Amino acid sequence: MNLESILETIAQYYTQNISPYLFAEHQGESFQRFGLPHLIVLGATLLLTLLIILTRNRLDDENKASLREVMAQILIINELISYLWLYFYKGATLLEILPLHPINILAWFSAFMLLKKGKKLYELVYFLGTISALYLLLMPNLNQYGFPHYRFFYILITPAIIFLSIIHMTFSEEDIHPQWKSLLRVFATANIILAIIYGINIFLGSNYLHLITKPTSSLINFPNAPLHILYYEGIGIIISLILYIPFIVKNWLDNRGLKDAGTSRLDDLT
Repeated sequence: MNLESILETIAQYYTQNISPYLFAEHQGESFQRFGLPHLIVLGATLLLTLLIILTRNRLDDENKASLREVMAQILIINELISYLWLYFYKGATLLEILPLHPINILAWFSAFMLLKKGKKLYELVYFLGTISALYLLLMPNLNQYGFPHYRFFYILITPAIIFLSIIHMTFSEEDIHPQWKSLLRVFATANIILAIIYGINIFLGSNYLHLITKPTSSLINFPNAPLHILYYEGIGIIISLILYIPFIVKNWLDNRGLKDAGTSRLDDLT
């Protein structure tokens, strides 16, 4: 076969087997929540979570750094490809692909957290990203993009890696656990982020993070704007306090001097 025939074969294969799963006007099967492909992703995420927890004491600093770098690269590459897809395949404007959606913000914060091993970034991602990543994994907004469309992988891989990065930093990097003052830092930082994005929304006429108008597709019946922002604040505070409970238990056990072989199982469970 000459070069021309090889290129023609590759082009034909791309057109028939790859291209249909890239177009925004996908005509294939729609996404089925908790269908087999979705359950496989959830199962793989659970297995990787258990693997990170069970092998946390077997990794040296170099291996931990390599794992953080791999997860950060996956997040960054996945985000950049998503912006290109939105622009070239869905015809989105530059305004529509600004990385100001919750999944984009968490992805970039998680990537920098992994690369820099930043304690303050970890606090932010842990308190703001744990429940968000789980929600996006369990209730992804995929609509018609079922397996094996590109959007199926993007929408599920990103929250899965965010959640796994939180698990790794929590269980493997033991020197960066949050404290009470972490809650205050996260609350202040989150409000600064909200204020900045609110200003961007006013300037651009956008509605990032649903700060201008309340979300319509939500499990919670929010009041009309701008009172719905107060609900955001209250829900964030409640979730942060719940997520801090495991560290309260851990600190209590440490202070009581009960960190022996029996209580270590309880510590791992919390």
